[in-house]
Amino acid sequence: APASFTWGNAGRNFLRGPRQLNFDAGVSRAFRWTEKVTFSLRAEGFNLLNMPQFGLPNATIGVAQAGVITTVQNPERQLQLALRVVF
Repeated sequence: APASFTWGNAGRNFLRGPRQLNFDAGVSRAFRWTEKVTFSLRAEGFNLLNMPQFGLPNATIGVAQAGVITTVQNPERQLQLALRVVF
């Protein structure tokens, strides 16, 4: 540890977080009921692979938790379905 009020010898940005990978998808289909009425069905999925996106490591040097990742950035898998009627 460097002396008080002095710079240490660690380089800039030497603590790096894990990579970010996210897979989202959506599918939609339109159906014509009559000449004036159309139904639109849409399904969307967020974080489909359900992979956790870990946060950045603790950057406070000199404490026991330095470099430890304790957070998750994204929510778990989410699916949604929508029906739209246009008349």
